[in-house]
Amino acid sequence: MDRELDPLLRVLQPIRSYLPYVVVVGGWVPILYRHCLPEAYPADPLGTRDVDLAAPLGLPIRGMTLDRLLTMAGFVPELSPEGPPHCRKYVSGHDLQVDILAPMRGDGSQRVVQVQRDLPAQALRYVEVLLEHTTTLVLPSTRLRVRVPELAAFFFQKGLACRERGSSAKQEKDFYYMYEILDSVPEGAPGMAEKDQDWT
Repeated sequence: MDRELDPLLRVLQPIRSYLPYVVVVGGWVPILYRHCLPEAYPADPLGTRDVDLAAPLGLPIRGMTLDRLLTMAGFVPELSPEGPPHCRKYVSGHDLQVDILAPMRGDGSQRVVQVQRDLPAQALRYVEVLLEHTTTLVLPSTRLRVRVPELAAFFFQKGLACRERGSSAKQEKDFYYMYEILDSVPEGAPGMAEKDQDWT
């Protein structure tokens, strides 16, 4: 398998029991579509070492907590300097970073929410769009089934959230991710991906 997916696998393999419940979002979405859809064209990816996982409020516990699985895999929880107070990220010696995101509720004053015991997540607007409209992709040469947003939901959420991004650099990165999808995924190709089914 292409080594491009190795950083993501270092995150997903240890937490595979949670893959039916979390959604891979952010910069890994165009990469995953390109690898998992045979119709996809080669691309010049921006690349990322950050793994963003969207989690529902009230994430069920599957044996061990998600926090416990990540720390056992060598990820160290730290306060995120870019997020709101008490927002946590997980970092590893492989220069990887994992961020847990969750839907924002109400007036937006609660910017960090507990989605599971010992697992605070950064609350963001429109994350529910990514959680509610997903497709399942099977990673090449593995048995991992990974939930990603449907492309329409990915574009819709990026468009809505763009005006709330804190810096022009983040906006530019989001625009490039969208360009990367348009440049590498043929029209109609998302229909080739397996739709979500009941994981329970």
